[in-house]
Amino acid sequence: MKPILLLLFCAVLFCSCESSENLSRDFPSTLFYSIQVTDSVEIPTMSAYGTVLSVHPVSNDILVHTSEGNQSILFHLTEHGDLIRRFVYPTEGPASAGSLLMSAEFWEDGYAIMGYGSIVVYDAQFEPLQRIPISQDLFGMIYEQANHMQTLRQGNENKLLIFYGQETPYNVTQQEFYDHFHMLSVVDVEEKRFQPYGFLHQESMFKQGRAFYFMRPFYQTSGEQTRVVMQRDTILYLFDASGKEVQRTKIPFDDYIIFKGYTMGRAGLDEQEKPGDMPGNILTYLHVDGIDLIRYTSGLPLERVESIRGDDSKDQRELAQELRQANPYKILLMKDGQRISTDVQLPARVGSLSAADKNGTIWASQNVNALDEEPEFLTLYKLRIVPTLQDE
Repeated sequence: MKPILLLLFCAVLFCSCESSENLSRDFPSTLFYSIQVTDSVEIPTMSAYGTVLSVHPVSNDILVHTSEGNQSILFHLTEHGDLIRRFVYPTEGPASAGSLLMSAEFWEDGYAIMGYGSIVVYDAQFEPLQRIPISQDLFGMIYEQANHMQTLRQGNENKLLIFYGQETPYNVTQQEFYDHFHMLSVVDVEEKRFQPYGFLHQESMFKQGRAFYFMRPFYQTSGEQTRVVMQRDTILYLFDASGKEVQRTKIPFDDYIIFKGYTMGRAGLDEQEKPGDMPGNILTYLHVDGIDLIRYTSGLPLERVESIRGDDSKDQRELAQELRQANPYKILLMKDGQRISTDVQLPARVGSLSAADKNGTIWASQNVNALDEEPEFLTLYKLRIVPTLQDE
């Protein structure tokens, strides 16, 4: 995933926050869980980075997005890595969904691609069939290689469920923006119609009179249901096919520093320049075999950030590395609202987690920083959550 800033902001990492209560709960006494590599797939491409954007619901084929130079490439592969189709995404012309490829999905007998400004539906040969303009406002961020378009079942029909932006006369410095905020949008492909999906509950941290400039959901559809968590929130939502809330679960984070938001209006823009705590941050959400997997960072209090920063003599790369070490990636495994394991780590060779299939396989990229030399192939890993007896 590669976020591209459209609005200039300087101090998102050092913003005003507050610490949450410790929400850890008891764990089952007989089991703990680990995440293990079960297989890998090598893709012959010049890029070392790639993301599985879609897993076919029947065949388990995967749709992988990567880049070669300035070109975005989609690979359609079997789950064993056999190449079915390679598509060089055009940034303009009738086959293009816009200057940037933001997400892609297996759709009916072909594919759908969401770009900057539109969605294009293709046949099995990547020939364009239909274009759907998107009128929503991005409000600051574009995400490439993000799983922001998935299939939702509504009755007897499939719809696309996307995260793109909002269609509203209000901006992020006005309370009305949050009062009407919807997390996702349902796209009726045939009718070219967009409907809001998944609203914030009334007591949400985002509806308390504070400004949150960059609001991103992580979500996963499963038939007629969708699970959603907002990037800096502590609530996991479950919605039905219509977007009605079915369940709301408090996520049992550890010492997670909650971002409080900014003052509404111009004052909030100025507050971004002021030092503050580094907030907790959700990086990945997946629902696998009835288990909710959340990859996140807990954040750092301001005094810890300032002690690492020191006298400002460190260059930005050194500072970023020390902050990362002090605020490491963590994994929370949760089932039925209960945290079921602690101290779960990814294997060192694994980078980011991108998608999961119906059989419990998690697709992940390679951690190229753990390699001694530049890789010759793009490697994707298959992972599983594995229960183990605690006394082993």
